[in-house]
Amino acid sequence: MRVGVDQYTLKHLDGVRGSALLNLVRAHGLDGCQFRDPHEVSPTLDPAELRDVRAHARAHGMYLEVGISCPNPHAPGPVALQDGDGDLRAGLRRQLEAVAAAAEGTRSARCFVGSRGARHRHPVPWPRQVADTIAVARDLTPILRDLGLKLAFENHAEASTFDLVRIAETLGSDVAGITLDTGNIAITVEDPLLAVQRAAPYTIATHVKDGIVVFADDGLVYNPRACGDGVVPIPEILQTLSATAPDLTVSIEDHGGLYEIPIFEDEFLATLPDLQPREMGRVVRLARECERRIAAGTLDSLEAAERIPWEARVFSRLDRAAAYVRAVVGRLESPARG
Repeated sequence: MRVGVDQYTLKHLDGVRGSALLNLVRAHGLDGCQFRDPHEVSPTLDPAELRDVRAHARAHGMYLEVGISCPNPHAPGPVALQDGDGDLRAGLRRQLEAVAAAAEGTRSARCFVGSRGARHRHPVPWPRQVADTIAVARDLTPILRDLGLKLAFENHAEASTFDLVRIAETLGSDVAGITLDTGNIAITVEDPLLAVQRAAPYTIATHVKDGIVVFADDGLVYNPRACGDGVVPIPEILQTLSATAPDLTVSIEDHGGLYEIPIFEDEFLATLPDLQPREMGRVVRLARECERRIAAGTLDSLEAAERIPWEARVFSRLDRAAAYVRAVVGRLESPARG
């Protein structure tokens, strides 16, 4: 398992792309980077530049993962529409060709179904959005097979692991899998370990993220934390994932922010048909644990954690997270080496 970073962690570095970003990542002792989309590797999707960045990654033994825009036709990625002159499918095909030219050490293309609010505030019902996203992805299967790529749908925002397993099984394992975000699991009221067990057989990329959950007026709030500083059981998660994919890349993701989980709102709960009482109870128990630890002073409060601007804390958090995740991976791999 190689340990790298997701580009969103470094979102404050406007204009730092391609080989320059890989050099920065390598300076922090990391093994690779998952780029948001191919324009972050080459702004013009120039084939020669894409290949040069790929060669740069290879020369330094780094992995390079690249995502594509959102294939949901009800919330299409604007960059993909531009790339396809208004045609979403054409834009996604162009992006996939760029991913194939740039990718080094992996054949996954991270994507997602929708952003915050898509599940319970969008005018198009969530099941319809998922079905129509699958239809777009199905139209991409010929080029995915030709390029040897797989769409790696992330449990981004409000997509659950239940949703993603169904997407992967519907499209087929030769063209689809999951980008598992370990922090986002709580947002859809899923227990971290049970969700990982569901998703592990389909997981082909990761966003390894930690965080805490606390109570709020409308339910709960999730706040990301550096890996090792929250309550997400990262050692157990990585152990589960390594059993099904021992060579899986581990891309750390970290960012600030407060993310509501309005479990006191009937409208929100109604959009979660897979909601399991057992899992909801475990998420609520995590919140109770976090509140106890905040009161005891062993966890920072939301206010303390968010007081410092992201650009002033990102690298100290990233270095701390990388050391923690490397230690976890080392313990997992040491029996195999022995």
